[in-house]
Amino acid sequence: MRRRLDEYMASAEFRALLQGQSPPTKPSWTIQIGDVDGDGHNDAAVELTFVPEEGNAVWYMGVLVWRNDGQRLVNAGRIPPPSLNGRQGNPSLKPMSDDGHIVIEEEYYQEDDARCCPSMEGSSEYSLVGGKLARVDGTPPTVKDEGE
Repeated sequence: MRRRLDEYMASAEFRALLQGQSPPTKPSWTIQIGDVDGDGHNDAAVELTFVPEEGNAVWYMGVLVWRNDGQRLVNAGRIPPPSLNGRQGNPSLKPMSDDGHIVIEEEYYQEDDARCCPSMEGSSEYSLVGGKLARVDGTPPTVKDEGE
């Protein structure tokens, strides 16, 4: 499954979806595999990021989720990047939990934080419940420990 997703993300079909973006970008992705809906088939979560070909900005698109129906991958939805106080945070997709939850560690910005240095952190866990993505666990944003 991981190979099929990597092949798709590198395909001309996927690259065609990116045409017309300004400035031109290149995608980057992280894939985690696990049984998100409990049906015995491995599903996939893909953290998708775009990096402009020039400059150092990163655009987080969130986490795309595909459900395996036993024959093919079906798009199950998107988990958007976290936000707090109107500022988009930084998600980081982690390995799925033992119970099949999609695990995302998040960094958040307070109003006075510089773009380099989010001062808050939290986490979210998602699952497919009744065929829909739902947050099922996690921790709310808290100020990072100064020792980190």
